[in-house]
Order: sequence, then structure tokens, then C-alpha cells
Amino acid sequence: MPRREEFLDAALLRFSTHGFAAASTRDICADVGIAHSAIYNYFPTKGAILRALEERELKPFLARAEELLAAHRDSPPLEKLERLLNFTIGVAIERRAGWTLFQDMLRHLNKEDWQVFVDHRTRYESLVRTAIAEAISRGVLPPQEVGLVTFYFFGMVDGIVRWYKPSGKLKPDELARNTTRFFIAALAAGVSLQ
Repeated sequence: MPRREEFLDAALLRFSTHGFAAASTRDICADVGIAHSAIYNYFPTKGAILRALEERELKPFLARAEELLAAHRDSPPLEKLERLLNFTIGVAIERRAGWTLFQDMLRHLNKEDWQVFVDHRTRYESLVRTAIAEAISRGVLPPQEVGLVTFYFFGMVDGIVRWYKPSGKLKPDELARNTTRFFIAALAAGVSLQ
């Protein structure tokens, strides 16, 4: 599709700003300056647009996280965990429109697309869960309920993404680094998240 990326950028902006249900394909096409009827040759439904956005935004995010862990597989567990958490927060802030959209879009997907998205999200969560569990099993973090710690981590990231403003004092990488250190320090201090 000519201008596909421009269309997906406009769709992501519309969906994340107005919500999936309120954003129309007609408005997205107008934003990009293409005929409304032409879009259905490429995206037969709004759900297909969401699926394309998920492929463009979330799938590479997951692949990059897996590459990061593979590159640091022999690193100490706490260093590996810190790299993964820092990466997650940084990319979530950097791609905040997509992050916010994906947190809210599940109810709008058909069953097949919903399952693909949930599978990707579950794979990503399992990367974090595994890194936390390894740090605990190697004795560098005190015992914690790994599932709950993972849930808290993603809730914290979601809150930061919604709170973050580009005009704020901290740059995304500083915010990611500070938040990662805070989270790991809380776990290392034995703050009970059970």
C-alpha cells in the first residue's frame, strides 16, 4: 500500500487519542489525504488496522527484548533483569501511543486477532517473569511472588507511560533508568510484594 506507514501512523494517533470505537476510518483517511474507499483494499476492517499496528509496534518490541536477553544470557541475573526492565520502560515511553493503545484494545479485536495479541503479550510477560525468577533462585533477590511482582511491574510501566510528558524534567532514558533502579531496589530490600 502506498503510504501505508503514514496511514498506520495516523491510525495509531487517532486510536490512541480518541479511542478505537470513536475513531473512524474516514477520519484517518482524511488525515492522510487518501480516498476512503481505497483503504478497504488493504484493511477490510478497523480490526485489520489494529492487527497491522500490533504487528508493527508490539512484535518488534518483543523481538528486541528477546535479542537483548540472548545477547546477555551469561550476564549476572540482576544485570540481565535491570537491562530488560530498563529496555521495557524506555521503549514503552518512546512508543507510548502504541503502548497505551495495546493496553486498551483487547475488547475490540476478533477472537483470532485477540489470541495473537495475548500470545505476544504473554511471551513478553514471561521474559520478565523468568528474569525475576532467575534472580530470586540465584539468591540475589529475596523470595517474592513472581507473578505478582511481574503484574506490579507492568502496572507501573502503564502508569508511567500515561503520566509521562515530553516537556517534563526527565528524558525517557533517565526516567527508565531511575524507575528500573527504584523497582529493583524495592525488590532487593525485601519489600514484600506478596
